[in-house]
Amino acid sequence: MKASLLSASAALLVLLASGCEHLSNCEPTPRCVKGIVLANTCMAGTLIQLQGVSSGGQTIEYNFDGTGKKRYDHVISTYSELNGLSRKGQTIYFTYQQGGKEPDFRCLAADGPDTPVAVYTVSNVSDSACNEGEVTTN
Repeated sequence: MKASLLSASAALLVLLASGCEHLSNCEPTPRCVKGIVLANTCMAGTLIQLQGVSSGGQTIEYNFDGTGKKRYDHVISTYSELNGLSRKGQTIYFTYQQGGKEPDFRCLAADGPDTPVAVYTVSNVSDSACNEGEVTTN
């Protein structure tokens, strides 16, 4: 009995760790979102704060402007090409998906947040607003 309970617990853990594609109640990745470029760092890639969403990304504390650490919600990190739209403070529109390739080199500059930020793949980057009906504001 203990062995089957342990096996069932392990199977559930594997299922939960494997991602949303196996669960029916996961929220879909937004089709198009608005974000603000917070910073370009060597250590954490480009940090983007998602706008108008209630989930996605993570909360970080960082001193982006030299006036002390501030809290930023719904932040993602990316090493994706942003088509020249990576200026600090710039508003961009894009689609994203968790996971992505980090650069082959290891950055030694301590210019990122204190806690690691999950890497996302960003695509369809534009400075034009998403088409009506494409923006997810969950």
